[in-house]
Amino acid sequence: MAHNRQRVDKDTFKQIFRDHWGPFQQRHPRYQGRHVQAVIDKMLGCGTLEAGLYHVSVPALPGRETGGVQL
Repeated sequence: MAHNRQRVDKDTFKQIFRDHWGPFQQRHPRYQGRHVQAVIDKMLGCGTLEAGLYHVSVPALPGRETGGVQL
């Protein structure tokens, strides 16, 4: 039997947390600790400039299919 799973992109996943995390915490007090909130904040900030995202594009070197960095 093959499983047909639909993938949810990370932005949709993050939006679900933004929309429902507060009410979830109110119903489940054990998730109200600062350490739990720090993990959620890190997950929600992942991939943003505010969280330190830095993307470097390196042009392909002649004769190679992938880019490279020359030190």
